[in-house]
Amino acid sequence: MRFHEFTSRYQAYGRSREWSVEKFYNFLAEDIKKDVPTERNELQVAQAAAEWMWYRKVRPYYKVWPGIAKALLRMSLDCKLQDLPLPESKVFLVRFVVGQELAISGGMLNTMLIYHHTYEQNKQLFILANYTGPDGVDYCTNFIAISGDKSDTTIKENLGDMASPVVGEETVPSFANRADQRQEHFSHILRIALTLLILAKDKEFIKPDVLAADLQKYDANPNQALVQKARDRGVVGWRVGYDYEQTPHFRRPHLGLRWTGEKRAVPKIVPIKGSIVHRNKVVEVPTGFTLQDGTELEGVEPTTAVFANEMHS
Repeated sequence: MRFHEFTSRYQAYGRSREWSVEKFYNFLAEDIKKDVPTERNELQVAQAAAEWMWYRKVRPYYKVWPGIAKALLRMSLDCKLQDLPLPESKVFLVRFVVGQELAISGGMLNTMLIYHHTYEQNKQLFILANYTGPDGVDYCTNFIAISGDKSDTTIKENLGDMASPVVGEETVPSFANRADQRQEHFSHILRIALTLLILAKDKEFIKPDVLAADLQKYDANPNQALVQKARDRGVVGWRVGYDYEQTPHFRRPHLGLRWTGEKRAVPKIVPIKGSIVHRNKVVEVPTGFTLQDGTELEGVEPTTAVFANEMHS
């Protein structure tokens, strides 16, 4: 199974100059700050900071398996950002499966760079989402959510400001004249980011990734030494929903090879009845959550999100 890769600004522009990662992002931030302050400049500085922190943390990633991807879209946004049980600081790249991307609001989501941190007592969340549009062209959507802004309103109520036309004209061309589509698009991206941040320490759904050669060995007997071995080689990642890759489904009646007779020595083609496969994996993925004040929020049903390979089925 192949996952999408992410091209950072350093990979696109810095390597050719033979600059170090630190030198490149320092130069980039200072260069942007020379311009007249605008919303676009603010986003560019935020992206530079997120990418620089991502490199400092040895480029951590989350591989998202298709079996759990849709469940990440069920989180309710009827809450305040500062009330969510989010980690103090977290940066990671979300990678979806090639050919099984989530199609949200007209675009097939490939990767997401997520950076959450606390600055001056406010929670700040930066998201850079890369996706392929219906025209086959690659686009990106980047925005910032800050807990200190309009602290008495919910994330859902602030979507209009996050999905502003200033951002939309540049990064989501097809949504420039449709505020409702922009907000739906941003709400999907936010739900994925916030759900992964909340589940960051949930070992049932998010498990360490290791070197390909050690994967079967680790799954049979989880050994921290194998995780450290991967870290030492620059592989810092986690697998989201790996155990749910084979989702429950109905297998149609078919013909199959079975060994029959004495000591099962005679091969024979026999009809096989239809049945439910992976019945034991019919579990409810946690989509609701409890706020810091004890309020419980239930999840919502995804609306327009589907997998890319379902669009033409």
